[in-house]
Amino acid sequence: MNKKPLFNWGWGIAIFYGLFLVIAIGSAIFTSTLDYFLVSEDYYQEGIDYQDQIDKIQRTSDLAESVKWKYDPNSHVVQFKYPENLSSGKIIFYRPSNSNLDRYAKIDRDENNQQAINIRNWQKGFWKIKVDWQMNNKTYFNEGSIDIK
Repeated sequence: MNKKPLFNWGWGIAIFYGLFLVIAIGSAIFTSTLDYFLVSEDYYQEGIDYQDQIDKIQRTSDLAESVKWKYDPNSHVVQFKYPENLSSGKIIFYRPSNSNLDRYAKIDRDENNQQAINIRNWQKGFWKIKVDWQMNNKTYFNEGSIDIK
């Protein structure tokens, strides 16, 4: 008696295409349920204005003294140190994973040209700090990051 094998190349091809179809449909369903956050609401205008940003960064790199900051994880405070002639500016705490968590602060320096911002109740993780500031009628820009633990 000659028995036919239960599994032949025809079944192999059918199983391969079946698995491929299940994975493709599963991937489509998974990606359609993800939340996608735009980097910013007005990303098109920001793209047009990017040359101004490049100029600010170049002016900042030419300075002897710039805005500096230090994060102390024990006290949950970001301490900013500003140049003496700084006139005004703003600080953006940007959360890349969720734009709804972004925070904004006005530069408000004390008599020592410093500012402390308490971040104790902020969500832990990676944050970008962007400082846009003016000095001697020119604009400057610093950028860096902190990891809140």
